[in-house]
Amino acid sequence: MPVNFAKAIPTDLAATVVDRLKGLHQQIVIPIHREDVVVGIVDPLKWTRSRAKARRPVYQPVTGGQVLQVIKNIWSQADQPPQITIADSGLSVEVLNSKLVLEPTVGDHTRIGVAITSSETGGPMPQARGYTLRLICTNGATAPTTLGLLRFSTDWRVNFDRRLEAFEGGLRTFQVNFDSLRRTYERVAVEPVTDQLFYSLYRQARYIYRHGRGGERLADRALGVQPEQRRQIVAQVRRRQSGMRIPGASIEGPKHTDLCAWDVFNSITATAREELYRRRVALERLGGDLLSAYSPRAAN
Repeated sequence: MPVNFAKAIPTDLAATVVDRLKGLHQQIVIPIHREDVVVGIVDPLKWTRSRAKARRPVYQPVTGGQVLQVIKNIWSQADQPPQITIADSGLSVEVLNSKLVLEPTVGDHTRIGVAITSSETGGPMPQARGYTLRLICTNGATAPTTLGLLRFSTDWRVNFDRRLEAFEGGLRTFQVNFDSLRRTYERVAVEPVTDQLFYSLYRQARYIYRHGRGGERLADRALGVQPEQRRQIVAQVRRRQSGMRIPGASIEGPKHTDLCAWDVFNSITATAREELYRRRVALERLGGDLLSAYSPRAAN
């Protein structure tokens, strides 16, 4: 039953609706709860649907405690303790390297490190991505996957403990492509945002704020734009897209806006720090999507 629908229907009708739905479809699920609060629901057959002859085992998440133990094994002697965020929906750990520092603009130092995210309530398996943190405002962003990404193996044919050991081994040797990231930040600090890139970022921001009221306003705030400015840019992109569908029409490329990529990037990452776990991680990755457009690979 959709959440919004469940909240909107009269209480007297709830039992009738549930009975009707039970007649249409029934399914066994495993509730994940912390004390008396249900924080997630997992389908016990999540990993058993396969064309392979061998039957997959029941879904087995990596617990937050196991992830933290892996991190403790690796960075127990770190010069700066990691920043750990634990929520019902997941876990995030940020570890910075004091020796890796960028300076995209004079006096604005950015530390480089790694962010490990995980969920034991039916969400994504652990993964590590390159991470950057502006010291002047403590704004964090996840680096593009091309500049550093490590995933926990989901190959169920391999023993779980061996996969966890492999993930720990990968973290020990994990390195961010520092030179590529430095050149990316140099471009972001001085180049404008194209209307097409802004349109893509805005659509993703609207998806992040899809629940609740004021999604447009919150997306505008995350990107650091006024509503009228956003409407003009979006309308420009949509007009160009409509023109491209006309047979024989000339194809126009993206156009520059008055928005500096550095300002949009900092607005996204600053907004992320004000959000709870799920939206914060999503906005930090949105900042990484912006960086992707300015990476050396994108320029080639």
